[in-house]
Amino acid sequence: MTVLLLLMGHALASGLPPWPQAGDTVPGECASTLGVTQGSLINPLLVNDGGLARCSFIAEPLSSYAHLLTIENHARQVRSLYELDVSALKTERDFWREQADRNMPWHSQPWFIAVTMSALVTGSIVAYDWGTGGS
Repeated sequence: MTVLLLLMGHALASGLPPWPQAGDTVPGECASTLGVTQGSLINPLLVNDGGLARCSFIAEPLSSYAHLLTIENHARQVRSLYELDVSALKTERDFWREQADRNMPWHSQPWFIAVTMSALVTGSIVAYDWGTGGS
């Protein structure tokens, strides 16, 4: 689940992928999408007078399309929850970062530590060079 969310985040950050192109046609496939209704005659484009199929097709149950729409709706809800969670986490992170910065003594601030360490290292190098007579 986490991997899926990370992939979704990466996809959104890098923009949407291009719309997939339709593949090559298969020999003998039907030329268009035709609906088949229970109790009605099969369209003559699909079957000949002898009842044999004129072309290859898949008769997909309507309930499977309804299920796909439910999955799509679920994915949108998950994305919405993900965006809300990320927003809440960023707000909480910023709050605690501000609290940490506010409560940190000046001698523990990153700038002070960096300056102090630079001065100590420079002083050690100069003292060592001066103690060895400086080459």
